[in-house]
Amino acid sequence: MKKVEQVINGLVIEDYDERIPPKDIRNILLKNFSISTKQNPFVATLGGSQINLFVKQVTYLGHPHPTYKKRIQISLGWNEKLREPKSFLIGLYKYRTTLVYVVFDTANFIERRTNNSSAHVSTLDIRNACHDGVFDKVDNQGNKITVATQSRIVGLLEKLVRGETTTPPNVIPFRNFKSSLGREHHGITCYQEMMSANFKRGMNQAEWFGWYIEFRFKNYLDEYPNFKRVCEYQGHRGGLELDFDLVFSDGFLGDLKSHSLNKGGGVPGNDKSSTELAIKRHGKLWYVIISHDTVMDKDCGYEVTKWWNDKLGKPNNMSYARRMKNSVILARLQILEVDKFNAPQLFSDFNQGRQPSGEPRKPKYKISKTSISNNNFLVYNSVFDEK
Repeated sequence: MKKVEQVINGLVIEDYDERIPPKDIRNILLKNFSISTKQNPFVATLGGSQINLFVKQVTYLGHPHPTYKKRIQISLGWNEKLREPKSFLIGLYKYRTTLVYVVFDTANFIERRTNNSSAHVSTLDIRNACHDGVFDKVDNQGNKITVATQSRIVGLLEKLVRGETTTPPNVIPFRNFKSSLGREHHGITCYQEMMSANFKRGMNQAEWFGWYIEFRFKNYLDEYPNFKRVCEYQGHRGGLELDFDLVFSDGFLGDLKSHSLNKGGGVPGNDKSSTELAIKRHGKLWYVIISHDTVMDKDCGYEVTKWWNDKLGKPNNMSYARRMKNSVILARLQILEVDKFNAPQLFSDFNQGRQPSGEPRKPKYKISKTSISNNNFLVYNSVFDEK
C-alpha cells in the first residue's frame, strides 16, 4: 500500500487508505437511510418512495497515479440496474472522523462495460464538501460529481429525485456571464467597444482579448448588481498589495485569465510573492480561465494590427503585427481553485525577463497547460456551445 492524500478536519495529509469492510457499508447507510434490503445495491426509503443505492468505497486510484486521484470500482452488471428510475451510484469516502458521500451521475456509466469500470473523484472535491456541506462540478471528462456530508446527503438526494440541480453560489455569476458571451469575437469590434466606453487599460493593449473579458465582466456586474454580493471586480490597479481582479464576499481573491489553445505553453499567473501571500492570508485563490482558439492577424492581412495602430496614432502601423490576434473562438470556461495543498502541483516558475530599464521583472507563477485539465483544481467546467 501507498500513503496518499486524505482529508481530515479541513486539512490534507498523507496516510494509507482506511478500508471499509463490505459488511459495514450497510451499517453506515443506516445512519442516514431506512434500508429494507441486506445486499448491495440497497433499497432505501426517501420521502415516501423507494430509491436504489449502488454503493462502493472511495479509494486511491493506484500507482503510478497522483495521490489525489480517487475512485470507486463499479461492479459487473450494475450498468443495467442503474438504468432503473431513482437509482444512485454512490461512493463512500471515510478517513477517521471524515465521512462523505460522492454521488456520480449514472448517465455517464450505464453505457460502459462495468467489469473494469471506475468513477473518479479528487481530494479537492472531498475537501470542498467537508467545508461547504455540498460540492458539485462537471469534471474535464464531462462526468457530473456531487459530494455531500452526512448531514446533507438526504437533502441532496431529495433534490436529485425532484430533478433539481445544485450550483455553488460563487460559481453562478460566472456561469451566467458565460451565457452572455458570444462564441466568436473579432479584434476590431472588441477594441471599438472598449474605446467607446473609454476603457483605457484595455483599448491601449495589444493583447486585447484578456482585457476585453475583464471589460465585459465589469459591465456584467454593473448590469446585474446582485452578483456583487458574491464577487466584486477590482481590476489590476497599481499599488495594490495583492493585485488580483476579483474579490469574493467569502473572503478570498481571484483572477480572470484567457488561454489560447493554439499555444503550447500555459497561462501566466500572478507575482509569486503576491500569490503566496494571498493563499496564506485567505486560504485559497480562484482562477477563472476562458480558453479559446485563435485566428492570427498575420493570416488575415493584418487588418486588426493596422486599424489599432492607426487609432492610437502610432507612426508604425505594423507594431505588434507578428503576435496580434485577429479573432478568437471561445471553447470553455473553467474555474480552478488553488490552496496550500495543491499549489505545488499547479504552478511552475514563469520568467518575465527585464523591465525597459534593465531591472529584472518580479518573478511570476505559470499555470501549466496540463494543470488546466487537472480535476484536482477544477471547481467549474463548461463548454461554449457551437451555434
